[in-house]
Amino acid sequence: MVTTQQAWYKDWFNSPFYHKLYFERDEIEAKDFIYRLINHLKPAQGSVMLDAACGRGRHSKILSSMGFRVTGIDIAPDSIEYALKFENDNLEFFQHDMRLPFRINYFDYAFNNAGTNKAPVELIASTTTLNFLFSSALGFTRG
Repeated sequence: MVTTQQAWYKDWFNSPFYHKLYFERDEIEAKDFIYRLINHLKPAQGSVMLDAACGRGRHSKILSSMGFRVTGIDIAPDSIEYALKFENDNLEFFQHDMRLPFRINYFDYAFNNAGTNKAPVELIASTTTLNFLFSSALGFTRG
């Protein structure tokens, strides 16, 4: 008998335990991180950015407030449902598996701020994330 095991991350990132584990990563931590990153990268105003594995959109909201056009994607439906409350003209969210194509050659910058401790999934996701970018764009992964 062949059994199909559901990928661990499909449940994990949508569980209440995930958010409890990362409780110390709050809006203040996110704002500090994004400000330092943007100060270092110096992207042009209005740059188009992808926040892959955006969760509830902490980083996406900050990037949008700084004048960037931001799309957040995440595999967890509950996180995206929460993030949708914050959509505006420069900020949109979609439930999407970041290992799959999404708006190829569309973004100036792509960020993956999620860490998984599961190297094969993270490497596949990071490689796929780079496909979303223009050839002259920059991708960034933070574990």
